[in-house]
Amino acid sequence: MRRLGKIMNMNMSTNVNRSLRFKLIIGFVSITVPLVLFLVYINFYASNVVRTQVAESNKTLLFVYSKQIDVILNKEKNFMYNIAAQDPNFNSLASPSLTDDEYYLTKMRILNNLIAYHNYELGVDMFFVYVPGKQDLFMTQTANKSFEDESAIQDTLPSLLQETRANSPYFLEWKLFTYNNKSALVRLLDTGYGSYVGAWISLDRLMSPKDLAALYRLGTVTFVSKDHQLLSETPNFELRGDQFAGLTFDPEQPYQIVDDGKRSFMVVSSELTQTALKLAVIIPEKLLLQQLPSFQKIILLIPLAALFTLLFYLVFLNRVILKPISLLLKGMRKIEHGNLDVRLENQTSKEFNLIKETFNHMVTQIHQLKIDIYEEQIKVHKAEVKHLQVQINPHFLMNSINIIYNLVEVKKYELIQQMSVHLVSYFRFLTRTHVSWVSISDELQHILHYLNINQLRFPDRLTYRFHISNGLENVMIPPLIIQPFVENCMKHGFDFMEKPFHIEVTVSADETGKLAIIAISDNGCGFTADNLADLHSGIYFNNEGDEHLGIWNVYHRLRLLYGQSVMVFGNKQDGGANVEIHIPLANNEGIEGIDDV
Repeated sequence: MRRLGKIMNMNMSTNVNRSLRFKLIIGFVSITVPLVLFLVYINFYASNVVRTQVAESNKTLLFVYSKQIDVILNKEKNFMYNIAAQDPNFNSLASPSLTDDEYYLTKMRILNNLIAYHNYELGVDMFFVYVPGKQDLFMTQTANKSFEDESAIQDTLPSLLQETRANSPYFLEWKLFTYNNKSALVRLLDTGYGSYVGAWISLDRLMSPKDLAALYRLGTVTFVSKDHQLLSETPNFELRGDQFAGLTFDPEQPYQIVDDGKRSFMVVSSELTQTALKLAVIIPEKLLLQQLPSFQKIILLIPLAALFTLLFYLVFLNRVILKPISLLLKGMRKIEHGNLDVRLENQTSKEFNLIKETFNHMVTQIHQLKIDIYEEQIKVHKAEVKHLQVQINPHFLMNSINIIYNLVEVKKYELIQQMSVHLVSYFRFLTRTHVSWVSISDELQHILHYLNINQLRFPDRLTYRFHISNGLENVMIPPLIIQPFVENCMKHGFDFMEKPFHIEVTVSADETGKLAIIAISDNGCGFTADNLADLHSGIYFNNEGDEHLGIWNVYHRLRLLYGQSVMVFGNKQDGGANVEIHIPLANNEGIEGIDDV
């Protein structure tokens, strides 16, 4: 008895260990306990993580924008090198032999070239040219500057140029220049012909709010000079240049900390290669860490919340999760045994109700799908049979043989040869039952033989024209989808009119380039109103009689192959029928121009 009791206890223990309830509890505890410990631990270094992440994010943005600034500065520098080397007016500008009028015209030509480029590329505020020998300065109009700023520039720039010497740093890089309590970057280039060409760009232009919007979300962005002076306004930040004196701006450091006496700020910087300035973003630490106190309180409450959640989880586990899962498994087993009439009942949980509805809908779809597949297979077999039936028209064959007989009687052997070649090619194409796809050009070649045979039947009474857009010749289509419509033209549209009967086939792509549009038209009597009504309503394609065999076959084959069959029927304004077949294009590009065939 003791042994039996031990065995029973072992079996019960095994069943409990394998039950979903036990696994869910163990899984919940295994996840919750380490998560609580992890959150408690992460509380001690969360602030550093936040700083580092924000710093790295801003450093990346700063690096990207710094490179944009370098690109702008380098582009304007290269422009000055190019214009100094390529514009011959600089060579004659400083020539003492120029008259006043010639000198003025030379200035205007140079200025016009600078203005033309400046209007096209607004990278700088202005370009200027200075002739030291004549102490003459002329410049393009400054962009978006107030009268006060323009006056300050015109007052300070000449003095800067007059004091400039050959070894001036302004010739080596973009240098900082201060005017009217504002800052700008100036770059000079010695043309080698006794004149300087230069560019002026204010720091405000480089500090585009639109481009720096992502950096302004937490703090402010500023340029920092070599002596650690802030060159842009820092609203609400009581920061001075001497507070930046201890910063090393080490590119390897993600961030540095400064203090204005009241608050601490995180500083992230990036160097510029075209100038000695640095670009920095300044973020108050309080904004970075303002969510951490609430986070700490949440961490303390997590253990109590986890215990309450565990109790609630155990009480409602069976009702909310296990019972619906059990019903779902039973339903799945019934489906596995072929019972497609099973349906799940409503549950108390919204999620399990969604599963119930999805499950019931899936079973209904499977049941309907079995029926649809069976019916579709029947349609496929019907289409294959009708495809074989439509391939050979005995009346056409007999008429063609009769023509050959008549030609033999009149000894027109050349026409007999032509007729034989067309007939052989025509019936060879028809009997290629193993081919599922042909190119449009092959299909049209087959129709060409058919029309040539009819031209021999009706001399001087039939003309035709093929029109194919470039790139569509090799588009693959099902065989014999154009010929039934051409045959219908001959059967219903052909009449002994005063003028020859004309058939036209055009192949083109739609505006999106996703469809090939095959249009077949004639100049015959066109469709009757009743025929158009039947074609547009679909009644015509539901009739499986032999009278409509060809078009019925095309309609259903296109539907089986492409999932839909798009055919447009109508009459032309000048008389005659017009039919369009829309074929989806796949991996067919390079459609350009038009060729006639």
